[in-house]
Amino acid sequence: MKTGAKLIFGDGTLRAEVVEELPGGNRLVRFNYEGIFLEVLDRLGKMPLPPYIKEELQDRERYQTVYSKEIGSAAAPTAGLHFTKELLDQIESMGVRLCYVTLHVGLGTFRPVKEENITDHLMHSEFCMISQETADVINETRKQGGRVVCVGTTSCRTVESWAEEDGTLKASAGWTNIYIYPGYRFKVLDCLITNFHLPESTLIMLVSALAGREHVLDAYRGGRGASISFFSALGTRCLLDETSPFPFYSKYGELFVFEVIKTEGKARRGVFQCAHGTVQTPVFMNVGTQAAIKGGVSALDLKEIGCQIELSNTYHLHVRPGDDTVRALGGLHKFMRWDGPIFDGQRRFPGIFPGQAAANPGGRRDICLRM
Repeated sequence: MKTGAKLIFGDGTLRAEVVEELPGGNRLVRFNYEGIFLEVLDRLGKMPLPPYIKEELQDRERYQTVYSKEIGSAAAPTAGLHFTKELLDQIESMGVRLCYVTLHVGLGTFRPVKEENITDHLMHSEFCMISQETADVINETRKQGGRVVCVGTTSCRTVESWAEEDGTLKASAGWTNIYIYPGYRFKVLDCLITNFHLPESTLIMLVSALAGREHVLDAYRGGRGASISFFSALGTRCLLDETSPFPFYSKYGELFVFEVIKTEGKARRGVFQCAHGTVQTPVFMNVGTQAAIKGGVSALDLKEIGCQIELSNTYHLHVRPGDDTVRALGGLHKFMRWDGPIFDGQRRFPGIFPGQAAANPGGRRDICLRM
């Protein structure tokens, strides 16, 4: 639309005029209306939905996270659609501390990077907020050695926008145009729950900065084989279809995808696709103490009997022979002479949740999945 173009919505209650053409196909529009603007929009407008949702929603809350409160976002943070109130209660009952941030998603989130050099891309701005309560929880968690797990790129961009170089946070509000791509050093976030994203998007660059480009490409190759649509579609598919793969990224480059194969009541059978192999659940785990199976059983013996994953109980190694010795020998896998997935049972599982900080009450450690 050209400058001067006029629009009429509904019965004429809302009128608009294009007053300026902006870069990137944007338009500056002046609205004329009677009453309260948001109420007029609510009456005349419809919920903006992604293209993979074909039917009009009868209940607008169906395309909202269960913890949404503030009005202002152009789209729902789809990674959060995985979580129900019951699941959040269950996570919190495990000793995990939940905290929340606000970011108003802008339309620029969905625009592809067209520049050949990604650093030439002009990043859009979005308004975000962190409360003092959330800042305190995250600061305390990091001080105690816990991990911060963000649900969605929105939570990630918010905490990274307001963090000091040492990762410290304080109550903050304002506009951010943070652009995260490979080479970025994360200051607060340790792990990220996210969906598949469109190629050439800033979101897939953010995920690549966290998990590594090759790991992300491997996950997408698997997604193509499963006929998954790459438009943040996983959040919707998981809401509607429990067999969708679920990706988990860590800043240390670790990645696994969990896929539910079959359900019967509350029982589920699934598969973990890990960097060090595949684990089918439910699974029998051989229990090792000090990273070894007692009784003269070797790693070769475990392979021959079909062992998929080993529970290693590695806490003792911190005392003897010590972290430095294990590291010098090539890390835990080489130390154990086991190339498959390892489950460190000496840690407490921190959970995964929106804008989360995982605390360590009582000095207990977190579960470590060495996948």
